[in-house]
Amino acid sequence: MIDRLLRNYRIKNRIAIGFVLLVIFSSIINSYISYHTNKDSLYNNIDKFLRNTALITKVYLPIEFHDRALDKKSISTQEDYKNILNLSRLVENLNISYVYTMVQIENEIYFTSSSATTNEIKDNNLTRYFDKYDEASDTLSNLLKNNKIKYEETTDKWGTFRSVLIPMITPKGNKYIVGADIQIDFIQDELGEYINNIILTQLIIVSILMMLGFYFVRISRIELNEIRVLSNSLNEEIREKTNELENLNNKLEHKIKQEVKKNRDKDRQLVEQS
Repeated sequence: MIDRLLRNYRIKNRIAIGFVLLVIFSSIINSYISYHTNKDSLYNNIDKFLRNTALITKVYLPIEFHDRALDKKSISTQEDYKNILNLSRLVENLNISYVYTMVQIENEIYFTSSSATTNEIKDNNLTRYFDKYDEASDTLSNLLKNNKIKYEETTDKWGTFRSVLIPMITPKGNKYIVGADIQIDFIQDELGEYINNIILTQLIIVSILMMLGFYFVRISRIELNEIRVLSNSLNEEIREKTNELENLNNKLEHKIKQEVKKNRDKDRQLVEQS
């Protein structure tokens, strides 16, 4: 009986430990999947937002702008500055980093318009019409050839951004590029906040499991003590029964010896009488 109780006790402990490990493992796997699902969803939403912003950008420029923006002297400084202010207001309202347009001439990339930050406008540190973009990526350089929307993460003198680049064509057949940037820090902050939520959730789960573990250990100790008490009680009872049996055997042996002696005495008397 005691062996059966101890065996059941060990089985329950193994099941409990296995359950805790399974919950922790499942929680880690679920957190990993959830993080990457959320990351993909975040990037999809940001890319959609960047694309819509870039498409809005051309509305803030004159309709025929890129039919006129063919060389360095085509757009006046006054018109360029007006475009900068218009695009900067768009950026400020949508809370992104930059919007801009570009053209490609003989494999070189030139800005035709660009927004600016408040400090850049204040310091007159502006990207002006037909400024050459020396840090153009291969994706940007080949964009008009491939004629496909591209998303990329790049670093240049303005910072590190997630960007959308959209090839466009004017009614007169002139090609240009419209783009929108958002700082990677924003994406990292969003993912960091989600990671913190995951960590907090894991800590709560681990805390609950620890409390349940302490409770189970306490119950297990009580159960083990009860088994030990029962085992000691049974052992004591066995000792008492063994002693009783030994006493009974001794008495029986003594009585047998007495009876044997009596029989021998009777036989001797009979022999003497005969």
